[in-house]
Amino acid sequence: MQDHDDFDFDPVPGLPELLPSGERMLWQGGPDWHRIAVSVFQIRWVSGYFLLLALFRGTEPIYYGAPMMEGLMGALWIVPLWIGTLAILLGISWLIQKTTVYTITDKRVVMRIGIALPLTLNLPFKEILSADFRDYGDRTGDIPLTLSGDSKIAYPVLWPHARPWVLRTPQPMLRGLPNAAPVARLLADAMSGKAVSPLISIKCDKVTTPHHGSSSDRPHQKGQDMDHEAGHETGHGTSGAFASPR
Repeated sequence: MQDHDDFDFDPVPGLPELLPSGERMLWQGGPDWHRIAVSVFQIRWVSGYFLLLALFRGTEPIYYGAPMMEGLMGALWIVPLWIGTLAILLGISWLIQKTTVYTITDKRVVMRIGIALPLTLNLPFKEILSADFRDYGDRTGDIPLTLSGDSKIAYPVLWPHARPWVLRTPQPMLRGLPNAAPVARLLADAMSGKAVSPLISIKCDKVTTPHHGSSSDRPHQKGQDMDHEAGHETGHGTSGAFASPR
């Protein structure tokens, strides 16, 4: 049996075409499936709902005088529904991780999203007014992007790669990134025009980083050093913002 690669038809995994000469890939990665399950599909709240439902179904017959075994059976039939719902939500989360690639170059952000119908969003820095950063406190985080007025993308097209509940002017979002702090710092430096060294790709099992010019353009050990520093610098549940120069 041959292993199927979702990005076999891309010239560069996650990109619809080769990068132009002079443009460098700085980072490429994707969301963490567990963070997607927790923040997008709210599996903790879903589990809490089924737990309360099981308690209610188990205690209601006993309250009205039925035998305890009848109450227990009333609660047990909830368990398969609980497990099945979680399995579906976790499976979709895993598919989102598998089919999503975020790319940062020194000129733009590219988002390759979509499970059934893949879509590539090309977001040049000149169209990004600002970017926020949300740190969940477990080294994962989100980076929502505020676009200029001329760049509008429908919320259903972006979801779940969109800032929650911002419907009138949807904001594309690099969602549920593992080791998110160094990625946010790299994007801030790239948007401000600073010279940036590429980070080692999070999706290195799928993604190769092409380079132009000297070997200094390649990902190197510094990416790991930045990642280590970020673990000490970021707080729990913090957020920040950085703006693109206009």
